[in-house]
Amino acid sequence: MDSSDSDEEFDELVTITAGHIVYQSLYLCKEPMHTSPHRGFHRVQELLGGHWERSHVMLRMEPPVFAHFCEEFRRKNLLKDTRYVVVEEAMALFLITLGQNERVRPMREWFQRSSETCSRHFNIVLNAMQEYAKERFKTCAYII
Repeated sequence: MDSSDSDEEFDELVTITAGHIVYQSLYLCKEPMHTSPHRGFHRVQELLGGHWERSHVMLRMEPPVFAHFCEEFRRKNLLKDTRYVVVEEAMALFLITLGQNERVRPMREWFQRSSETCSRHFNIVLNAMQEYAKERFKTCAYII
């Protein structure tokens, strides 16, 4: 075996090792992103149980109005609790996103949920709002 064969083997070993290290650092050694002990529903409870002005600023309504609103959507079967997200959390996510002109990324952090979960529940509530508006607001039968 000459030195060129051993150099090629060494280069191949270095390439394979480097590839393994890169793969491991990207895909195997993941650090959890959402590490807060307070997930979405607990944050909503904290918001609703705190000073009324906080909920008014964030949700654009006071806690009793918010609770009635959620209960009406639940009663009319426009929204329902899912396995991990309750109606109050989904409604709060929707109202805060609109009321604060936020994007999904800050909501993801606030609710400690994935972008996909935030986006999906925003759209579920948006569709429920459209159904609620059709039922609640009737168009005028005549135009002046």
